[in-house]
Amino acid sequence: MKYECTDCVNCASFDFGFRVYCLYPLIAPESIEKYLPVGNLDAIWCSGFDEGEPLYFSMEDITSCENDLEKAGKLDYNGIREWCAEKKRERGDK
Repeated sequence: MKYECTDCVNCASFDFGFRVYCLYPLIAPESIEKYLPVGNLDAIWCSGFDEGEPLYFSMEDITSCENDLEKAGKLDYNGIREWCAEKKRERGDK
C-alpha cells in the first residue's frame, strides 16, 4: 500500500521536484518507498507539493551530493539525509 505524504517541510527537493528525499528522521529509509511521491523520487505527481516549503536544492547540488557521498562510501538514504542536513546548516536555513 502507498501513502501520500503531504508534509513537504520534511522534504528535500532537487531541481523543482526532479528528485525528492524525505528528511524526516523517524521514518526508516527502507519504509520511504511506501510514501508517494518520495517513493517514486518525483514530486510532480504530489498534489500537496509546494516548492516554497521543502528544502530546495539545484540540479548541480544533486550531482555534488551523489559525488561527495560516493567518494565517502555513503551513497545511501542516510548519507543523503546527512548531506542535506549539512548543506542546510551551511546555508543557515531553518
